[in-house]
Amino acid sequence: MLISPRQKLSQFMESASLTINENAVEQVTSAKSLGVYVGENINWECHIENISKKIACTICAIKRIRNLTPFNVLIKVYNILVQPHFDYCNVVSGNYNKGLSEKLQRLRNRTARTLMSEGYDSNLDDLFRAQGWRRLYYQRLERKSILMYKILNGMTPGFLRSRFVYRDSVNAYRLRNTESKLVLPQPRPDYLKRSFSYSGAQLWNNLPIRLKTSIFTDRFQI
Repeated sequence: MLISPRQKLSQFMESASLTINENAVEQVTSAKSLGVYVGENINWECHIENISKKIACTICAIKRIRNLTPFNVLIKVYNILVQPHFDYCNVVSGNYNKGLSEKLQRLRNRTARTLMSEGYDSNLDDLFRAQGWRRLYYQRLERKSILMYKILNGMTPGFLRSRFVYRDSVNAYRLRNTESKLVLPQPRPDYLKRSFSYSGAQLWNNLPIRLKTSIFTDRFQI
């Protein structure tokens, strides 16, 4: 698989070839690694497309059995077969563009209506409150905020901490007593702003001090 931005990839497609022991290696446009679909264009379209199909199939199955199954069982089915697709690796993959983010949210909306046997004119906010759900965007922000807290407080492997630098190095080890912000990388090209190093630092800088100095990560509520 050749990995490159879309505009550059076409320059190499025709001439690219690879052989091992005179056997041609098949070229693919995407590959699955640890549950994440990685596409050649360095975006999340392939990943979202694949998990969307799985989620949609499960929603259809829930719809077929909902009149025969207690509601608490339906919720368990959802938590086991659907919610993990929304949550898995979303700290890294969560920097979707607007279109992909909306596609996932529409699936979440459809799931809520299906579980509650409601029509498309129902109030989604009421349905979400009934289940204790929030919009996926805010769930991703919360999980990334918690991870940033853990990184900056030495609760993760050191290589993650090494990716972030405080603007004021004097305060680097006095996080609970300072509003010090992180150095924001200046990525080139612009699409690298979706990287974790950039988006994580940007998110942390925008958090209120009460969250930055929280002792328990379960206090985070974005």
